[in-house]
Amino acid sequence: MMFCPISVNDNTTVGEVPPCSSAASTVNNQLQSVDDFEGFYRSECAQMGINVNNSFLKQLQSGKLVFNFDNGYLGERGIIPILMTLQRLPVAGLSLRGCKLSTEDIAQMQLKLYHHTTLQKIDLRDVQISVSAARRLSSLAATNTCLTEILLNEDTPKYLSIQRQCSSNANISLVASRCLVCGRAVIYSPDQRLEGQILLSITKALMYRGEKYCDDVLEMLFRILVKCCDCNNGVLFLCSCECRDALSDDIVAVIETALNGCQDSTKASYTRNTLLQHCLMDNIERMTRAQSRTGVSSSRSRVSGKTSTKTPVLRGALFFDSDSSESSDRCGVDERSEFGVCSSDVCSVCGITTTCLTDGAYRFLNQIYKDVALDSYLRPSALLHLSRVVIKHGPIRPCSQECVEHLARFCLYSYGGVHPRNGRTGVKLLSSLDVPLGQLTNDNFAIVNFASVHVDDMHEEDTCCALTVASAMSDIEGEVIDPYMIYAVGRYLAKCTPNVLGMELRHACDAALLVGCVPVCVSPFDRRKERPRRDLYLSWEKWSSVADVESLIRIAFSRRRQGLYAIDGPYNNTFDNTRAVLWTFRKLRRAVLVVMLFSVEWLSFPNGVLPNEATIGRSFRTTFKV
Repeated sequence: MMFCPISVNDNTTVGEVPPCSSAASTVNNQLQSVDDFEGFYRSECAQMGINVNNSFLKQLQSGKLVFNFDNGYLGERGIIPILMTLQRLPVAGLSLRGCKLSTEDIAQMQLKLYHHTTLQKIDLRDVQISVSAARRLSSLAATNTCLTEILLNEDTPKYLSIQRQCSSNANISLVASRCLVCGRAVIYSPDQRLEGQILLSITKALMYRGEKYCDDVLEMLFRILVKCCDCNNGVLFLCSCECRDALSDDIVAVIETALNGCQDSTKASYTRNTLLQHCLMDNIERMTRAQSRTGVSSSRSRVSGKTSTKTPVLRGALFFDSDSSESSDRCGVDERSEFGVCSSDVCSVCGITTTCLTDGAYRFLNQIYKDVALDSYLRPSALLHLSRVVIKHGPIRPCSQECVEHLARFCLYSYGGVHPRNGRTGVKLLSSLDVPLGQLTNDNFAIVNFASVHVDDMHEEDTCCALTVASAMSDIEGEVIDPYMIYAVGRYLAKCTPNVLGMELRHACDAALLVGCVPVCVSPFDRRKERPRRDLYLSWEKWSSVADVESLIRIAFSRRRQGLYAIDGPYNNTFDNTRAVLWTFRKLRRAVLVVMLFSVEWLSFPNGVLPNEATIGRSFRTTFKV
């Protein structure tokens, strides 16, 4: 569709959008060749009494689709006949970077290009744009939905509004705000890898100060990072590497000042960043309250002549699989680890009573640093998840390097929550049943209707084992089973403390064996509609506040399973034994549940096929149903 040219002698007010006329279509249809467009341009210049722009004529004659006038002189009204000609051309881009344009020129641009059907990009960087001109550009972007880029200096009025509109035209979700350090307008881009880079910088600086230092400041660091992200709806906005480095230095300085202000009662040296000033005062107050409570508790212990002790959660020793590449160091009671002396405690990751590492915070930061350094792309949601898990998890007291990896990778990737199996499981072998397992079909078969299968997303939860068992039970029962009751009951049977992440797969199976399960329709939680907070379903003892527990147990008992068996069989490989079991029990819709080590790098393999030489780097345990 073509539009009528409006000359400066017309009575149309600048900014109004005139309707198209039939005469305009006739004139436009007559312009078929480069000579026609050149003649039209020369006639418009002659009518306005201005000289032609030789640069424009050369580009017009060469048949270009992107016209460039960077740092050029267009004259007082020279842009008007250019725009009138471009209005009729299938132009894709217009660059006016560094040109001297008036508000009237921008108004003419809005008027002439308001509905151009091929124009996608206008470059106006290094052009002085007034507030009135910025409004014209914003209106142009809103009217011409083909326009997907208007490049401007970041200090231009209505910059963010114009960029959001252009991104909306391009069907791109744009996240834009102000730089956390200098306040400049900035559009978030994952390519900047800000989250990973700033995390690397800060963790390196803190680890350099020593193991004890990391233990003191770990929670403080992630509280500050949460504050920095929350001020812009969970996204960290920084406009440059300089601002990123400045924020890293300021955060480290705030941590040191908080420690000095609390421990030495010295006058804190405040940062100029208002947000970090509030973080500094909050952390000083929090540390002061913590020290006061510790002092009162110690005084009471001395008066009573007793020493406070923690109630251990006895679950027996864990057997750690030897196929983990980084699970070598578990300390004995009187042994020294590579970094520090172990002390008897309850592991804050797996929950067993054993000897814990005194340098857990240092190891955790070191593991985070190593994993992020391999791929510094860290999504904003991953940084927030990491920070919030560390804050909620409390003091990190792992019993082994494997627990450090388990916690770090759950924080970074939101995968995991699967504990290694206990060596004394007492699970019977399937061959103990009087069932022939020798039949092995060569045909493809399925025990469920894949067209109706729903794939659940763990979504930063540590419910991996419960989801797997609930999925298997859903196949058997023919209705959707609630995973949260399996999760809570399984942890209750295993005596997991609240800060322990996840459970063993057999604990989720024990819940289905001893108590049973309930369909989602009678459960107080339905994750497909709304995901509940962890504190609501975590403790089975507190379920009475959200549901009739006795009624749930009665319903669950009718769905108890009678046995849990380890897969074996007549074949010399697990694959064929698994196929034979699935074929034998296909009419009962039984499933095989598996715990495996999974590597993040495997996600990048084409078609999901792992080569034989694939390594298990950055691994974590997960479960799946066959």
